[in-house]
Amino acid sequence: MSKVGKVVKWDDAKGYGFILPHGGGRQVFFHISSLAAASKRPEGGEVVSFELAEDDRGRPQAHHVAYVGVSTPDPEVYAPVATVPLLAGLIGLVIIVTSLSSTPTLLLLYVALSLMSFTNYSIDKAAANNNHRRTPEQSLIVLDILGGWPGGLIAQQVLRHKTRKSSFQAMFWTSVVVHVLAVAVIASLLR
Repeated sequence: MSKVGKVVKWDDAKGYGFILPHGGGRQVFFHISSLAAASKRPEGGEVVSFELAEDDRGRPQAHHVAYVGVSTPDPEVYAPVATVPLLAGLIGLVIIVTSLSSTPTLLLLYVALSLMSFTNYSIDKAAANNNHRRTPEQSLIVLDILGGWPGGLIAQQVLRHKTRKSSFQAMFWTSVVVHVLAVAVIASLLR
């Protein structure tokens, strides 16, 4: 049986919060994976419907959480206009370093790592939508820092995945900068 309540606490970085059922009672825990697919992330204060269940320790937990009286909007895309010139510059730098390399295998390595990264983001997005085991964020970042970040960035935008989680975005852009700096240092040493 569906219940209605209000999101009273939400931790976006950790992806969980609590719902206070209408009519009172204990706050009910819910995870982002319990939210209807393609729903915007909560901010707190939203009225939601949910099904009450228990976790393995007998604590109340909400499943099938959906916003009440609100159509599901398209998720926001994280990339603000300011990242477009940054991305163009980073891609330009990669192309320059690749063209200075005496071997075309570097370009093939970027393509392979980008495809691997895109695939892992896709797998994680599907797991998130189906409440399955997720790909650890560290695994996504490791592929990005090794050179798969173009595929990771494309996956984030195309799949609309991990675009609003600020802690992940900070790790992602840090990995891009570290990768580009490492490539620049290596290229300068090879001259």
